[in-house]
Amino acid sequence: MFSQQIKHLISAVFAALFILAVPAFSYAKLPSAIAVLPVSGDGQPEDLKELRVTFFNHIGSKNYADTELSVIDSKIFLMEEKSGKQWQDFTTKELGDALGVDGLVYVNVLGVDKIYAGIYGSLTVSMAVKLVDAETGAIIWEKEDRVLKQSGSIPLSPWSAISTAVSSALVLRDSVKIGLFDELCRGIAKQMPEPVDLLRLRPPTIFSVVTNALDSPFKTGSEILVSLKGDEGLDAYFDIGTMRKGIEMQETAPGQYLGKYVVVSGDNWENQTIAVSLNNKLKRTSAKTQVPYQITVDTVPPAQPADFASSIAGKGLRLTWTMLNETDMKDYIIQKATIAQPEYAELAHTPLNEYTDENIEYGQKVFYRLLAKDTAGNLSRYSEISRMVVKPGPTEVSGELKEGTTFYALASPYIIKGTLKVPKGIRLDIEEGTVLKFEDGASLLVEGSVKAVGSEKQNIVFRGKNYTVSLSDTGDNGGIFEHVFFHEGTGLTAANSSVSFTNCRIEGLEKGISLLHGATVKISRSRFTANKTGLAAGAGSLACSESEFSGNETAISVADADADIKDVIFRDNSMNLAARKPLNIKSVLMNDRPSFEVIRSFQGDVTIDNIRPFGKSLTALKNDSSNDLSSQVAETLSAGRFTETDRLLDTMKELFPERYETVKPLHGYVMRKAGREQEGAAMMAAAKAPYSKVLESPNQSGIRFVRVRIPALGSGEGIGKLAVSKASRQAVKSFTDEAAGSLDREKNFTVNEKIYSVSDKYVDNSFPLLTSFSGNFFDGLYLVQIRPETVVNDLTELGIIGGKGRNLRIAVVSCSADNNILPTLVNNLAGMKFTVTELSARSCSVGDYRDEAKRSSDLLLIVKEQFGISESRVSKNLKMISADLTVNMYDLRTGGQIYDTSKGSVVYHMNQSMGKKSAILSCYEQVRDNLMNKVIETDRKK
Repeated sequence: MFSQQIKHLISAVFAALFILAVPAFSYAKLPSAIAVLPVSGDGQPEDLKELRVTFFNHIGSKNYADTELSVIDSKIFLMEEKSGKQWQDFTTKELGDALGVDGLVYVNVLGVDKIYAGIYGSLTVSMAVKLVDAETGAIIWEKEDRVLKQSGSIPLSPWSAISTAVSSALVLRDSVKIGLFDELCRGIAKQMPEPVDLLRLRPPTIFSVVTNALDSPFKTGSEILVSLKGDEGLDAYFDIGTMRKGIEMQETAPGQYLGKYVVVSGDNWENQTIAVSLNNKLKRTSAKTQVPYQITVDTVPPAQPADFASSIAGKGLRLTWTMLNETDMKDYIIQKATIAQPEYAELAHTPLNEYTDENIEYGQKVFYRLLAKDTAGNLSRYSEISRMVVKPGPTEVSGELKEGTTFYALASPYIIKGTLKVPKGIRLDIEEGTVLKFEDGASLLVEGSVKAVGSEKQNIVFRGKNYTVSLSDTGDNGGIFEHVFFHEGTGLTAANSSVSFTNCRIEGLEKGISLLHGATVKISRSRFTANKTGLAAGAGSLACSESEFSGNETAISVADADADIKDVIFRDNSMNLAARKPLNIKSVLMNDRPSFEVIRSFQGDVTIDNIRPFGKSLTALKNDSSNDLSSQVAETLSAGRFTETDRLLDTMKELFPERYETVKPLHGYVMRKAGREQEGAAMMAAAKAPYSKVLESPNQSGIRFVRVRIPALGSGEGIGKLAVSKASRQAVKSFTDEAAGSLDREKNFTVNEKIYSVSDKYVDNSFPLLTSFSGNFFDGLYLVQIRPETVVNDLTELGIIGGKGRNLRIAVVSCSADNNILPTLVNNLAGMKFTVTELSARSCSVGDYRDEAKRSSDLLLIVKEQFGISESRVSKNLKMISADLTVNMYDLRTGGQIYDTSKGSVVYHMNQSMGKKSAILSCYEQVRDNLMNKVIETDRKK
């Protein structure tokens, strides 16, 4: 009880003494809770932020209930967002109410003037502070001051402990700046009045904190250093964000504390804030402040640079690589070594993805290493290349090599003249990226050995005309070819030699690779494209796997060689494989083609266990193919695509001769329609069938080819009669569609009821041409002969079409030198009862025909045929013929164009004239239906 009275007495005495020392008007107006507002004035944002934090730390020990800066900033942000105003536009009362304080501290920086020379030169900082009553806005207290640091030595404590350990001049400059900020804020804060509260325990004072945060990012082994100046004799530690807590700091001198954290592998943090604490354990008080700069720790090195390569440049050796897509990349380090100086030395740093080494000597071998470096200083694993520095090509070579020789990419192209011979005991090495260019008829003869090893990014290239590469009597390992591109030329041969081809391309050769007696050839993961013969195994031993053959005339031919072929791909070859001896292949992959085309592409005693994507053996596929081919014939012929049907019937003749005999007259008819007039007429005259007279009938518009496809249920009894009935109906419908065009719902109902339901009435003959059962379906092609006049008469009586003739009169002209389409077009129009007049060709301009055509016609059709002829890459015996057909339709009454259509087609043919006719007829088959519908529509409108 007595001690409590003594304590109160002492407090009263001290309070009285303090009151006597402080004027009454001053302390009576002091607030109890204050907020340090954001700093305004002249200076960089980071300087203004640093001054605010420093000043806040210095007034932290005064008898105010101060609000943390982060809390103040959050509340100000919400005020601005809600009102749309800046915080400076609010009254002091509004700020005080929102922040929960009765005093506001305004800090205005009058100037931060820096002059750097080396680490620093001079620095002047000026600042004004005022304490304002939040309720009234009255200024309670204000102070203005400035500090100046002239050039000279770096200030001592607490920065001397850290400044000697850091590596960045920015950090040293920052230390000077923070020291002046500390001095200025401490001086002003010391004079700031405070309310009397002797019973309040003051927290420890932190005057300033210095770190090497500006050295961020940090890598493995780096030291994160923190120095603190504050009350002496206390405990200090720091946290690095949420990643590392409670890192102890040692008091190196009274009131000066130093701590560090050494980065270890696996530390990877981004944008972490350092928070420093000073604790008084006896009084159970503490102070805490945050460093205004965030740090990043990165211990992950960049990826290894890729695609490191070299090439001769104008002034030296040009090094290139692929730029790494990493956000923290700084630059690339290039190191160099030579035979004379085998230790790698640093050559250059560059942020780019290329560098030219101008210090080179021809004939010297150089070695380079490339490392990537990130902003933290982490280094990647190095990429390495070596290069013989040679004069840039072209380089001419011929004759016989006298010693082991290397062909270098930098000396490319090597021009091979005559015969280049590699004799016994000599090896020719060819470096990746090298090009060998053969003069016409030149050759490479290898009796020693050749090793040509390219890469996926840098192939070795052989090219020229009529060149040959021969390996003869080389024995084992006579030739090794990897990532080599053989382009055009005559071919490659091997005799009494062991040769391997891996990831190679053989393209455009007369005979790609040929095996002669004693040859052992292994081929893997290679491509044979557009060769006359891709691979010819005449003798010896062949192992071919995981390779692709596409667009060849003959992909593989096997005579007397022992062949092991597996997992190969065949695409669009005229002949996939021809074998003179039994040959079994486990599996092949083909592009999706009709089964009969697949069978046609294998000749000889060949068995294949699995043909993908069919999932069947070659034998099983043959069993299904006849029906597939018949279905294709039915589909194309019923659609009027005679050119395609002609090719399909040729295939049937080759693969299924017995079935073909039943349709020989049909093939003759199709030939004539497809442009093979003489051949077709001869075949129709020689081959007779029950339906031959129908095909020769002058009334061609009555001939209809119909495909019928019916589910085969139960025993299938009676399906033939049903198929004939359905064929008749489809034939009548086909003609009606041509005669009447598109019909509205009412007329369509009438035609169904009055015409289609009695279709037998209009049919004279119906013949099954090709029939088969495929799965659960009956598939048949029928020739149906109808009476067109009867159909037209009934359609007229029903009001579906106009009088017995057509109202529309049509003039047609072919304006090009070739005239393949016009006879077919005239027949089609005449068969539909149109009056057709043919005009003599003058030009392709409608103006040259309008006056003549108007005298006898209502509609003018101008037909234009164009062709392109070129050599085929598939075979020298074939021509590639491209055709373009254009048809323009003009209304002669109005003079305007009312329709145009065009189509293109490409065919390969040995006979140029027949090929042109086949190609242009293919174009016409594609446009015919739409063209006729447009003519009928125009007639109906008239």
